[in-house]
Amino acid sequence: MLPGMQIHYRALLIASLSTFSATASEVGDISVPESSALERRVQTRNFTIMGFGPGSLSGLGDNGFVYHLQGGWWREAHPNAAIRILSDFDFRPDIKTWKLDAGLGAVWMPSRDPISPFVGADFGWGIADGRKWASGFTFGGSLGMQLFRTASTQMSIEGRSSILLDDGFDRYPWANSLALSVLF
Repeated sequence: MLPGMQIHYRALLIASLSTFSATASEVGDISVPESSALERRVQTRNFTIMGFGPGSLSGLGDNGFVYHLQGGWWREAHPNAAIRILSDFDFRPDIKTWKLDAGLGAVWMPSRDPISPFVGADFGWGIADGRKWASGFTFGGSLGMQLFRTASTQMSIEGRSSILLDDGFDRYPWANSLALSVLF
């Protein structure tokens, strides 16, 4: 190797080593893309739901007016969407005809405003008693209005309908309700 080339080679080697050590990541370092992804993560807002209202039962033999109670958990995982675990209990005043179900569902809210409409769907398991006993999968749907969404305590007005998939009756047991709920 010529003397001039040897100096140039050494300078290139030193420059490349110093550049490598400046950009090399240490064990456990978080890269810039990973760091920005963590910063963008949305904090989940968690609520407990308690609600009540009027309703109706059909398909259980003794159809008509019922009381509706609901309870569960609401996890707002995205500013426009929530995951919820919900239990509904619809019963006649004499408690001889009733339907109880619990399910896992999702809610979509098109607006981030303090008052926002929402639509939801859920799937679960339920039991009912009227002229005879029934149990099976349940499907439910809801349409409502979320109030005070930006507060730590919220309220919702929700129309809800759910069906119990058990064909032991003349038709599937069906519950419709209107609930006023508090999320805290």
